[in-house]
Amino acid sequence: MRQSIKADFALLLCLTTAFICVVNCDIGFNRKSAIPLMMRKSNFTLNKKWIVVTSTNLPTEDIKRLANISGWELVVVGDTKTPKTWSWKGVHFLGVEDQQRLGLGLGQFDYTKAISGLRYGCNHVKKNLSSKLFNPYRFFGNDYMWPRGFPLSYLQSHTNGPDRYCLCHKMRAAAVQQGLVHKDPDVDAIYRLLHADKQTGLNEAFNKMAPSVVLEKGIYAPWNSQNTLFNRKAFFILYLPVTVAFRVTDIWRSYFAQKLLHMIGENIAFYPVNAIQIRNAHNYLSDFESERDVYLKTEKIIEFLDEWRCSHKEISECTILLAEEFRKRDFWGVTDAKLVRDWIYDLRTIGYQFPPRTKGTEYSIQEQIRGANCRRADFEFDTGREDTMIQKSSQKLKLFGELTDWCAKANFPEFLQKLLSPSQLATSHTNNLVLANLRKSVLVITGNYPWDRTIGLLQRMYQPYFGLTIFCGSWFPDQYDDDNEAIAENFPRMLHPFNYIHLTEAEMNKGYAAYYCMSKVKDLRLGNVLGYYVMADDTTFNFWHGVNPFLVMHPIGDRHRNRGIWWTAPVGMKAALTANKLFTEVYKFDPSVQTIWHQFERGVSV
Repeated sequence: MRQSIKADFALLLCLTTAFICVVNCDIGFNRKSAIPLMMRKSNFTLNKKWIVVTSTNLPTEDIKRLANISGWELVVVGDTKTPKTWSWKGVHFLGVEDQQRLGLGLGQFDYTKAISGLRYGCNHVKKNLSSKLFNPYRFFGNDYMWPRGFPLSYLQSHTNGPDRYCLCHKMRAAAVQQGLVHKDPDVDAIYRLLHADKQTGLNEAFNKMAPSVVLEKGIYAPWNSQNTLFNRKAFFILYLPVTVAFRVTDIWRSYFAQKLLHMIGENIAFYPVNAIQIRNAHNYLSDFESERDVYLKTEKIIEFLDEWRCSHKEISECTILLAEEFRKRDFWGVTDAKLVRDWIYDLRTIGYQFPPRTKGTEYSIQEQIRGANCRRADFEFDTGREDTMIQKSSQKLKLFGELTDWCAKANFPEFLQKLLSPSQLATSHTNNLVLANLRKSVLVITGNYPWDRTIGLLQRMYQPYFGLTIFCGSWFPDQYDDDNEAIAENFPRMLHPFNYIHLTEAEMNKGYAAYYCMSKVKDLRLGNVLGYYVMADDTTFNFWHGVNPFLVMHPIGDRHRNRGIWWTAPVGMKAALTANKLFTEVYKFDPSVQTIWHQFERGVSV
């Protein structure tokens, strides 16, 4: 019985190398007697679901909230800095002495802190190291920021795109999920020395609309040990090295883990901001010294991992072999190679089921299939901060000037001289409720046929005013002759960012099925969106007029007209009646469908 108890709580200890992780395991029956030996908790309840966190402080508000989650047990693991009197009702506490009594090979940890959507790397072409890197901070709106552990030699030349993303309707959730933070995100000492205030630190922000993004096999990005969620299949890569500096250990773990995850068909994902982080003021030069290996060895580690192959069939053995290879290449020391072996042994001892090696699910792009699971897409985001607003105002003025030049009939040469300055325009638009709401909204522009020449014009008319503008339709870059000087004289060139979702011509069906675009936009899972506007590329949207989002607007109203060239076609009255039947009969008792239907009915009746 004692050995069984030890194994169960050993698993909980093993998991504390993460900032937070969720465990779903059976701790068996009749185990109450073990609690005084291992943990302190009031009103202990047997459970299969556990949350494990580390802490050096007395109970925080976050800990108290976690303790109140119904149906889950919370374990707090302390270290030498944690008050020995730590206690909170409903929480298990595992102190240093409790950890030592477990008798496992690892003993006490030295490190104190321990699903439709977008995928990156779908069109992955193995050309050079730059094509195998991903900068999550750039994706979420900060073009010139990089996470701690990103290879410095690629900062100037690396971009995440274009044409490296695909949008999938169905895919498995990532095994490791890293959430971003506002205010003081995880960057290296070089970035802090350049940009941080000595007293208050950084004050950074990321785009609030951007969705999560999953990295494909063969793509690498650094992630730290904070605000990171590990799926059960990823528990075996929780180990943090102890022979490297504090500012290196979680970065080395992230690259080490990514290679192993790729071998079992799993991925990592970066999620939008879900926290605000305030760091204590400290010596950035000291951080710089601690990060020396990160600056000098990261590129070598990625190059090695990309080429390394494991001949063993078991991922547990591959983990041990890879740890030894890290030792041979002086990425970490002998102790870590031994501890990884002990770690794997301990996991086997407590009955952890290692995931099998597999190539994983192929999320390939299938251009000619109607309703394909994954399709080409591309997105770029900005931060939406005040300085960005002034830049956008400058862009509005510039683009409006280009429209004026293009539209020769305007014949109003003095108009541009009477415009406001960028800062004045930014203030004016910020105080305009209609325009302020547009910055929180998404505009979807649909094209019935393959895009040709008009994108640049539409971008200048609408893109600076919306939080995100998405072009939806058939997009073939090789057929869009934007560099042709003769064409450029007639139509303005395309701007970047150019955000698009590719639909086949069959899916668009001459524009009759343009509504399918909203289904694909929904798959993106954008966040903090006030509303969506959908317009065709051959219409003009007077967006500066206030629009009630609770109304359903249609140019011909809601009457049966029974006339028109398309009314008797398959996409006419027959299709309308079929859709009505789906809502009123087939899905009559589906709550989510009926919610949408009732909202539509209310909008029509207003």
